[in-house]
Order: sequence, then structure tokens, then C-alpha cells
Amino acid sequence: LTHMKKESHETMREFVAKFNKLIQKIPVIAVPTLENQKCFFINAQPPDISFLLQRSVIPDLATAQSTATEIEDDLILAGRIKKDIPKLKNQGSPQ
Repeated sequence: LTHMKKESHETMREFVAKFNKLIQKIPVIAVPTLENQKCFFINAQPPDISFLLQRSVIPDLATAQSTATEIEDDLILAGRIKKDIPKLKNQGSPQ
């Protein structure tokens, strides 16, 4: 979890699903506390989203994830993040 970062090509919803799937794969004895899971999630975000999450009152991981999704949606609407992020460099480029 400490090395997991949201990639620029994935949406927040994709990252949340990937993050939760990884948490579920960790053996019960080694699963981080809920507070640490929230911290790992926030630290895995790009700087602009991480900053906004850290300034908010976030009680748990689920709230952090929904807030991050809302922030990303707001940044997309404001034109600060591209809406259709290509998964492959050459995908969708004119030939």
C-alpha cells in the first residue's frame, strides 16, 4: 500500500476499486487499521487531490474515497483534469 499511487491514466473510480481489491487481498492478520487505510489512500492521490483531502474532515476510508471522487469530478468540470484520459498512448490518435 505504501507504494501504491493513483496513475494519471486511471479515473478515481478505477483507483478506488483497485485500492479496495488490494485491501481485500491482504491477510487478515496484516490488514492495516482503518485509520491507516485512509491515510494510505489519501497519500496515494495526486498532490492537488491529496491536499484537498488533507484539509477536509474525513472520518473514514469510505468518506475519503467518495470525497476524492467528488473532487476529481469537480476538477474535470473546471477543466483542470482531462475527462477522457487515454489508457494507451496511441489509442484514439488519428492515423
